[in-house]
Amino acid sequence: MAPTPTNLLHMQAITMWYPWCYLLLMDIKKIETRPRGVRCPLPTQLIIHCSSQKPDAATQALADKYLGENFKPKYGHAIGICTLTGTTKMTPDYIASQTAQEIEVGIWEEGRVAWHVTDKIIFNIPIKVPGKQAAPWKPSDNLIQRVNQELSFLNQDSSSFKVEKALHHDSYVIVWKNEPVGNYDPNEDPINKVDELRAHCLHIESIGLKPCLRNCSIYWNKYEILEGFTVESGFPWIVDDYFNNNREWRQIDEQHWQWYQDKPCIETKKDAFLISEVRTYNNSNEDVYVACCQKKGKYYAQLMTLKEFNSMEVK
Repeated sequence: MAPTPTNLLHMQAITMWYPWCYLLLMDIKKIETRPRGVRCPLPTQLIIHCSSQKPDAATQALADKYLGENFKPKYGHAIGICTLTGTTKMTPDYIASQTAQEIEVGIWEEGRVAWHVTDKIIFNIPIKVPGKQAAPWKPSDNLIQRVNQELSFLNQDSSSFKVEKALHHDSYVIVWKNEPVGNYDPNEDPINKVDELRAHCLHIESIGLKPCLRNCSIYWNKYEILEGFTVESGFPWIVDDYFNNNREWRQIDEQHWQWYQDKPCIETKKDAFLISEVRTYNNSNEDVYVACCQKKGKYYAQLMTLKEFNSMEVK
């Protein structure tokens, strides 16, 4: 879980050039080096903003060395947060105590100031916002709100909710309990989009289903009106069951049993039949149909392939 900020009332922000902003948050650069100290109370939360300034050739070479040639920074975005705990004025002895890497990724000169930071966090969703050069600047109430929103997501159990960078395009995949449930476009409002999908996930779980892309995003309008399983047609429950490898019979009412029974069947057996209309396909590209059965005076439905139906025993 991400560290919890402790001094939000004194939250500050600082704009840093690439790649130093990322090097600091990724702990490749342990200490931020500055020409002077700070006047804000310490410790304080420090939002790290990546400047819109593009690097020159020498700086880009440094970025490539530590971050890789394919690294894509989010220029003009708040990219993370850390806690500024104290400062140290540089002396020859203090400079000599630093590692070769630390010297390479900072500006170490006698009289300058080393800023000590802890609890470094990189945001899952960078926040587009104008920056300011020089001394730490006061973030707007809106930026603080968005940072708090991002931190609240990061502080949740990572197995429940997280946002991941898509591999092949400039967007984000929103994941709930290791299952993709939606996509986030950088042009969309991150707070609204992420909050919306979290609400979808909670609703889907509340009605006894597993959140996934199809019920939280693609066919959300069909699921948002559901209030829990009812004994009717079996839809959309039997579809979700199939894709979640939940091979159980869902009870349906007699009216829908009769309605299914009146449709053409591809296969029948005692007290069960398989409707010939293809409902979907599995990962092996096999046709998947609706199967119905009758057990002890009650009626049930489930999705399955022809092969699964033929090997099924109605008990």
